Amino acid sequence: MKRTIAICLALATFAATAWAGPALQRLGEPAGIQVALSTTSSKALVRQDVQTHLVRGSNRLTFTWATDKVDAGSVLLRAPRDLAVGETIVPAGSARTLAWDVTAPTEGDWAVTISYLLADVKWTPSYRLLYQPGSDHAQLEGSLTLSNESGLALEDARLSLTLGRSGSDDATRTTWDIPDAGDLPVSARVRAGFLPQMALRARLVYRLDGEQDPQKVRQVLVLTPPTEGGLAQEALPVGRVSIVLLTEAGLPARSMAGELKYAPGEEFELDLGVERDIVVERTMLDQRKQNLDFDRLGRVAGSDTLERYQIAIRNHTGADAQLEVLETVLNTWEFSSRELHARDLDEGVVAIRLTAPAGEARELLFTMLKHSGTRIPK
Repeated sequence: MKRTIAICLALATFAATAWAGPALQRLGEPAGIQVALSTTSSKALVRQDVQTHLVRGSNRLTFTWATDKVDAGSVLLRAPRDLAVGETIVPAGSARTLAWDVTAPTEGDWAVTISYLLADVKWTPSYRLLYQPGSDHAQLEGSLTLSNESGLALEDARLSLTLGRSGSDDATRTTWDIPDAGDLPVSARVRAGFLPQMALRARLVYRLDGEQDPQKVRQVLVLTPPTEGGLAQEALPVGRVSIVLLTEAGLPARSMAGELKYAPGEEFELDLGVERDIVVERTMLDQRKQNLDFDRLGRVAGSDTLERYQIAIRNHTGADAQLEVLETVLNTWEFSSRELHARDLDEGVVAIRLTAPAGEARELLFTMLKHSGTRIPK
């Protein structure tokens, strides 16, 4: 017989009169154990269902555990409404033990539940994302690596993972069962799926970042989280992701590693590496100082620096590519370009979106006017 958990729930029964002391009776194994993991807590919530025989009138239930990983302040006894449960008792001279006086209306078998927080049931998420270039969606699935370092054997348990607080009544809260991890003996380490395959909206962007790497174009996969259900309210836990690019036939072509991290309702990105078939050459065409201001001692107090750039683009991918050019622009600078799709992407960054036709060359011209000193606009 499997030893489910290294704890003891004992029962002392006594009549209303002529009670001489507790006669402890060791109960059998729990009828069921639930282990609830949550993204908002480092501890697991354990619920243990136990069938116990109670006499009519007063009974005392005693709960004892064998590891300091159980949070004693979190231990609760839940019972049916017909049972009257007294305050939690800390028996004198008993370590890792709590007790409750329970009054039963009739003698018989009753189902009670012990719940508590348990430390060091550790878990790490990981993901796999499948994407076929040119598609408008990607498939994401997730798994957990679990290790039991709590000192308690968790066998024949029902494990689950909840986004957000485990006790929340929010209808959009998402909980996944983890059926492949039902046995977690002490020091066990297992891997099990938790996130069924789900579709995410996706688009592939070719990006040139003038500050990070001005001579290379990177492939960036932009993904949109779900707009309904729990994942629209709570983010998936951060974890490593294996990105698998598929051929038109749906076969794996190549893969790379990344990190999945996003905020609900906001697009997030995964870097797919350098696109070597789009070649760029960045050239500074002109740089000069102008509009010099002098102080009363004849020193330069302010000036404008004019810089003109050209980016030559050659697309050898065999298909038109949507290119996003990022340039850092401080709030004391001015940026100008004839490109109609130039726009502010974020504070301090300008994005220029353009199409690089297949097999053709494309040029992008832009100007930076950098103000300093007294030339900075008020």
